[in-house]
Amino acid sequence: MEEEIDLKELFFYFRDRILWVFLAVVLCLVVGNIYLVFIKTPMYRATTTVLVSNDTKNLWSSYAQVVRSSSVLDSVIDQLSLTEKSSSLKNQVEASQILNTEMMKITVSYRDPKKAAEIADEIVPIFLKESQKLYKVKNVTVVEKAVADSKPYNIQFMKTNLIFLISALALSLGIIFVLFYFDTTVKSSDDVETRLGLPVIGIVPAVEESEKRER
Repeated sequence: MEEEIDLKELFFYFRDRILWVFLAVVLCLVVGNIYLVFIKTPMYRATTTVLVSNDTKNLWSSYAQVVRSSSVLDSVIDQLSLTEKSSSLKNQVEASQILNTEMMKITVSYRDPKKAAEIADEIVPIFLKESQKLYKVKNVTVVEKAVADSKPYNIQFMKTNLIFLISALALSLGIIFVLFYFDTTVKSSDDVETRLGLPVIGIVPAVEESEKRER
């Protein structure tokens, strides 16, 4: 027979340990914000939009690969004297067609907003040179020059702290529930009858130390 959970007893069990929950939430928020402020590297996005003139209409995925190719990125690294290798920078560059247009977005993520914009703008002429050799691209015209975001996209204090708060609450309450579920301490005469199957004949009340001295 499965043991039933006394909701009232569970409520008091949680209430008596509310300080644990509070401390867990505070600790999680403090550690999380230390990580956000002092450890996590802020990243900024810069996006340039270009118009690609070509008679061939089904090469957008190929253009995206050219933008992120080692030949293009190595040239960008040389031009801007960057310290990254092209294999690393490749993960920070995205290129995609704007739906139902002949325009393409090139987005760069970088730890320095100014450098992010410079990288995005520098990619365009080098991409044009490479794509002319490979696909006979007639022209690549800049529609919008890159402007980096003023705030890092990967650090959002309100959203992240809400996640920390919910996670800390869920984890601490979950641990308390597990402790309650596996707690075999006898707390009342009902526990004796339920767990041992024995009738309770009498109860000896607890005597406070002050009452003992008075007697």
